[in-house]
Amino acid sequence: MLGIQVTILREPCDSFPGWVAAELIDAYGKCHIFDEKIPIIEEMTDSWSAKFPRKGSIRCTIVEERPELVVIDTELPDHVNSLEGLTRFSVLPEQLDRT
Repeated sequence: MLGIQVTILREPCDSFPGWVAAELIDAYGKCHIFDEKIPIIEEMTDSWSAKFPRKGSIRCTIVEERPELVVIDTELPDHVNSLEGLTRFSVLPEQLDRT
């Protein structure tokens, strides 16, 4: 599975249990925020806890890959977009999660 590393910041609000807010800092230093269901950003385990911040990953596809920059798209496979409605991001290769 290919993913992009994100930082899970918090639950967006009490009225949406099971959702978290996560941030991605792109290759240019711009912060992108995602509000998404926990299983989309983090594998649910029996040890899941509400401690923040913590690491997460959003599955994505590679659109373009160069040694110093990778353009990814979070539309597939889980239809994830940022609060601004974006799905394509330029990231550094070390931000990819290739597990």
